[in-house]
Amino acid sequence: MKWYEQFEFKANPYEVKDPYEIPIEMLQWNRPDLARQKEILKAFVEDVSEGRKVGLRVLGPNRSGKTWLTRLLEKELLYQKKIDALFLYTKVFEFAPAFSNVYQQAIEQILKQFEKIAKYVKENKGDTSLEQWKKVFPESEDLAHCFFCISQKSDDVIAKSWLLGEKVSAPNLSKLGIIYRLDSDIKKFELLRQVLKFLSQAFQAVILVIDQLERATKIKEASVLSDILREMLDSFSDKFAVVCSFMGEKDAQWFSLGYSQALEGRLRYVIQLAPIDENFVCDLMRAHHSLYRKQKDEKLDELRPFNEPGLKKLLQIMPFEYHYPGYFLVNCEELAREAFKGEKNVITQSFVVSHKGSLRFK
Repeated sequence: MKWYEQFEFKANPYEVKDPYEIPIEMLQWNRPDLARQKEILKAFVEDVSEGRKVGLRVLGPNRSGKTWLTRLLEKELLYQKKIDALFLYTKVFEFAPAFSNVYQQAIEQILKQFEKIAKYVKENKGDTSLEQWKKVFPESEDLAHCFFCISQKSDDVIAKSWLLGEKVSAPNLSKLGIIYRLDSDIKKFELLRQVLKFLSQAFQAVILVIDQLERATKIKEASVLSDILREMLDSFSDKFAVVCSFMGEKDAQWFSLGYSQALEGRLRYVIQLAPIDENFVCDLMRAHHSLYRKQKDEKLDELRPFNEPGLKKLLQIMPFEYHYPGYFLVNCEELAREAFKGEKNVITQSFVVSHKGSLRFK
């Protein structure tokens, strides 16, 4: 028997992993201490569902739940509101060109939806011939030729490579009927802008998420990315949303990273993720545990294997800078494993104190 099964969990409730790897049904708002932030998220979701152009900034320290919040946003829009939206999650990587990397991730996700896109063109234009794709992309014959090749599965591998910004030989470009290489941020921005403008017609909304903006370590890179996102927002009148997420404890860090006031002014909503409030930590963990429980039993406290004094003591002995879900859950697992080894069914205050040495964040 695995340790978490002893406590009637179907999976490890304390494992900290990429929120985009967590099944959608195991995600829910579990921060009762962030009521105001929940209302902001709700207002943002309403604006997107009503087809408005809107922006959101999300900030908080490491392991505070920023990426979790963007995944929760996906659930709210696509699964709760059931909006036929295109949700594009991207993130900035260290030591990689910021916009080029964001561009490539966005295109990869768009290509996964290509069959739906081609179906829309066929239903609304009559067919997916080259002439129809030229009508879809009147500003770029290269883009029309690219989408035509992909829809016909004719040299589609080469076409996708070009669209992703990869190097394609001149003979292969000529074969596709494409003239220009995508060898600059300006060209990639312009192409992505045209694609997203079209997709905002095919879908009820397009949501572009850029996570981990703090990883654009050079201020010049952040400034370029900032200008591109501002231009992108300005080119839409509706049915488009941008979510910018970055690591920071204060809103002013947005500017110290190199992002502009011009972009900040276009991102209407701001959600700042605060430390876990001791008065709400038990409610938070009850909600979290319930998602992982094998069977619901209203007679039993969802806080188990902890009791309230034990859980509160854990938060109290952890330094304040670690009072965030990503750190707290790790320490919960350490104690649960110790309880399993010691055949203890309840993690009490005294148990927490006596096993303080096993904690990773203390």
